[in-house]
Order: sequence, then structure tokens, then C-alpha cells
Amino acid sequence: MNRRFVPWVLSIAIVSCLCLIIAVTVQQSYRQSANDPQIQLAEDMSAAFSNNQFTDETIKSSFESFVPGKMQVDIGSSLLPWIQVYDESGEVLYSSVSISDVQSTPRVPRGILEWVTKHGEDRVTWQPQKDLRQAIVVTKFNGLRNGYIVAGRSLKEIEKREGELDKVIAIGWMVMMILIGSAAAWNFGYFTQFTKQKNPRA
Repeated sequence: MNRRFVPWVLSIAIVSCLCLIIAVTVQQSYRQSANDPQIQLAEDMSAAFSNNQFTDETIKSSFESFVPGKMQVDIGSSLLPWIQVYDESGEVLYSSVSISDVQSTPRVPRGILEWVTKHGEDRVTWQPQKDLRQAIVVTKFNGLRNGYIVAGRSLKEIEKREGELDKVIAIGWMVMMILIGSAAAWNFGYFTQFTKQKNPRA
């Protein structure tokens, strides 16, 4: 490669890397913010269950205290947070989540619950159906009965923000490429070659 091109190639590489870093950093920030308020719901509910020796009936009443008006959240259309309680074997005890065109209650994969058994908590993206992505926080409780708390919320708005961010980053990258290309062309004399042809003495 001609050494004259090295600074311009490096400029393109640096700008591209900076755009990528900005995109990844902001997207991660968006994704982490999607876990609110699920973190509070899951951890508070897990603490409440662990600090009390609940029977089946008292677990139910405690669950309902976290779900105003026994609200069912249709994750196909709603952005509201929802809660599920699983027993130790992975069966759903109580749930405030539903999908309008599905009869059965959606369940998180058993592998997530097994991970939480070993590590205490997990924060992941769950896709119960195509185009239905949920940010979920899963915790474990131990008491008279052991089990798991799952709190989730739709990622729809977060994904819209990420889409807008990608557009802005892409436009910024293209503008910078045009500027770098124009500066390189000027440096190599491409903008003045026609003047020199008209004026051989130049």
C-alpha cells in the first residue's frame, strides 16, 4: 500500500471503531435500563417470600399484593411489567402474564431456573413467541416452600430506541466518510487536476 494512503485508511478505521463503540455502549445502556422495575419487583418479592414461612394460601395472597387488582398482562400488546411464581420443580404457581392467542400460560425455559439455582439471580432476554422479546429478572426464594420469582417487561420500546440509534450512528458514519474522502481527494490533488489541465503552466 502506498504510504500516502495510510493516514486516511487509519482515519476511516478509527472513525468506524468509534461509531461501533458508541453504538454498543448506548445499546447496552438501553438494555440494562430495560430491567427496571423488574429488579425491584423480583428482589423484593423474593425477599418477602424468603423471610416468611409461607403456605400455599399465604404465597397466593402475597403474590396478589404485588399484582394490583389481580391484573393479567397481555405481553403481545402491553408494556406493563408482569410477575410469575414457580415452585421448586419449575411449575407455575401464579402468573400475571398471558398471550392473547395462546391458551396456556407462557413459561420461561427450565435452563434459566437451573442457572438461578446455582447463581441466585439471572437477567436475560426471553422470547416466548416470535417478535415478543421480554426483559426478565429471575430470583430464587427459600422458605417453607422453595421456588422462583420471574419479573418481566416488553422490550418493544427499547428496540425502537435502538433502531433510531442505529440510524443516527449510520448517518454520522456516512457523513464522516464523505468528509474524510473529500479531504483525501483534496490532499492528492484530484480537485485541482482539471485546473492544471486548462493551465499547462500551472
